[in-house]
Amino acid sequence: MLKLGKPKRILLVLFLALGLIMIFFAYGFIQGSSTAIVASIVGLTTDKIYYMEGEPVRIEAGLKDSFNSSLPFKFLSIYVNDFFMGRAMTDAYGNITHYLYTPFMEPESYYVRLVFEGEEIVTNGSSVTYGPSEAVVNFTIAAAASNVSSNLASLGIDYKKSDRCYTETWQEEEAIVGNCSWSIKVDECIDPPLNLSCHARDSNIYYPCETGRIKVNRSRVSCKPSEIIFTHSGKTKEIFFGEWGNCSIEENADSLIIVCDSKYDGNGDGICHPGESCVKYVITEKNFQTLIKNSASSFASEDSSFFLERPPLFEVGSS
Repeated sequence: MLKLGKPKRILLVLFLALGLIMIFFAYGFIQGSSTAIVASIVGLTTDKIYYMEGEPVRIEAGLKDSFNSSLPFKFLSIYVNDFFMGRAMTDAYGNITHYLYTPFMEPESYYVRLVFEGEEIVTNGSSVTYGPSEAVVNFTIAAAASNVSSNLASLGIDYKKSDRCYTETWQEEEAIVGNCSWSIKVDECIDPPLNLSCHARDSNIYYPCETGRIKVNRSRVSCKPSEIIFTHSGKTKEIFFGEWGNCSIEENADSLIIVCDSKYDGNGDGICHPGESCVKYVITEKNFQTLIKNSASSFASEDSSFFLERPPLFEVGSS
């Protein structure tokens, strides 16, 4: 048995007491720790740089921490030229896809600013703080170019076929990724190599895991042809055909021909076949004519086999 003199015993007791105090404070520090982590918005892009009027802008980005780990289910604020447009939540992989609608945005340059405002998570007395982050990307909306040939343009005839876009929404179930832990016993000694002050303590090991399931809202933008705006004789008119069928456009040397094919008794492809209800608009420099056809062999101003309402037509301006 090791025998120590009184001075050595006193020193050993003091050494052990100091070791216990250090362990106590270290354990308390671990239990009440506060960690600050840098968060960064990465890969902010738009699907294009230039867009035509009314064309939706798709935004994609990701949110990661300083360890390059994805941050799922975090809210990002979306601004266009500092005007708040809404919020989007990152998915289970820390990414977002969001659509901006541009029908009422004037042709000019814009920028999208994406902002993560930061977040603090407190668990078992310990806190993790994710710092704020933001990113910017630019895009431009260009005025729609004239569709007509130079010959029709010289006659004062112009047109534009536009799509109407709408958002489809649905829900998907995704995993909630969080931090799980398990506790193990470890021996801790503060006086190597003697190891006279060893003791067992609990140590938590943390790892990413699925902590639950969440229903996430998904959306996508679908667009379909919806209206034709045309100009002749200084007047501007608009045909709303989106709910009626589809229309095709033919340019001739001195006229613009629009044929609309109904989806109610046809396939709505803009090409008129026998037995389908169709409306034909003939636009010239001075005149505008509406003709119809169903079972008849050719278009005429009247057709007794045509029973549907015609596509809505409005005069929207004049010069």
